[in-house]
Amino acid sequence: MFLNLLAIFAAIALVPGTWTLEVSPQEMARAESQWIELPNNMVDNWYPDTVKNVVEGKGSTIQREEHVQNAMLAWKRRIGMDLGQYMKGKLGWPGRIVPQQLPYLSERHYGDSELVRFKENDFPWRLSQDVKHRILWFQLPMVTPEAFKRLDHDPPYPNREYENIHGQRVAALMEYLNEHDMYGWTGLPPAAVNRFRQSSAENHEWTTSRFETVWNRTNYRVRSIKDPNHLHVLVIPKSSPYSYANMR
Repeated sequence: MFLNLLAIFAAIALVPGTWTLEVSPQEMARAESQWIELPNNMVDNWYPDTVKNVVEGKGSTIQREEHVQNAMLAWKRRIGMDLGQYMKGKLGWPGRIVPQQLPYLSERHYGDSELVRFKENDFPWRLSQDVKHRILWFQLPMVTPEAFKRLDHDPPYPNREYENIHGQRVAALMEYLNEHDMYGWTGLPPAAVNRFRQSSAENHEWTTSRFETVWNRTNYRVRSIKDPNHLHVLVIPKSSPYSYANMR
């Protein structure tokens, strides 16, 4: 069953592998409260370093320069309030204003400032020349139980337990998705990413003639700001001598 995520980014679709973990609500609450320090990876170029880290599911380990990291920590201390609430205020989202849980964002939501905002990252990762670091902020959860509803053209559920989208089986899948990075790319040919791929993600064309992009949703455990949801979008123009297109 496909999880259709963000048609804004070329209708990238993720197909979760078989997941058999059964968890109790107490175990899930414990997992959500854990903070796991991951190693920081240094990237020296767009390709292969940056693309490789993101496509291998390690985008959240790309490091910031020390002075940027220190500036971010000082900013967090200076805020003196919940960072999620602060960011919602900065984005013009004073509270949870979405009246219903949509299964996922779609193309029709693009440009709806009540749901989606695109901003420069004030504390960007340490990236190579010509790569821009932007953040896509969005009001909705990345995945909701509604995304697991079987559509008419979908294959049968692998297990009848999935029919209850509010049951433990779907809850375990959602925990798995939240505990791991999600990622995608556009403007890069299969040859550029197939050597790194470890998931069954597919991408379709999205303004690929001028830019190469990779995007990463940092896993819940190491996310600096847990809510509102956001994606890290790394963009390089194909005209750049450092792009994949100009390396061949």
